[in-house]
Amino acid sequence: MGFTKPLWCRGCEGSGGRCGNKPSTGSSVCFCPTSVHSFNCSDGILEDLSTWVNTPGRGRSRPLSRAVIAVMFSSLYLIWVACVLPIQR
Repeated sequence: MGFTKPLWCRGCEGSGGRCGNKPSTGSSVCFCPTSVHSFNCSDGILEDLSTWVNTPGRGRSRPLSRAVIAVMFSSLYLIWVACVLPIQR
């Protein structure tokens, strides 16, 4: 199975960048040595990276991580109650 890069990647890589996708939208961007551009490293169109952080539905939030940890420990406790306590009686 092969992978063919999109044509727009040629312009990006030809200008010293690496083609990729914006995490929040999936749109194409060019990762350049000093910044992220929309098309290539010399297009003058910089991406606003502040919009990439904490976008809804992306990444992990602290409350969700805490909830996952709470569920994990609750599950371990229930397994312990169901399996270990009957053996000790």
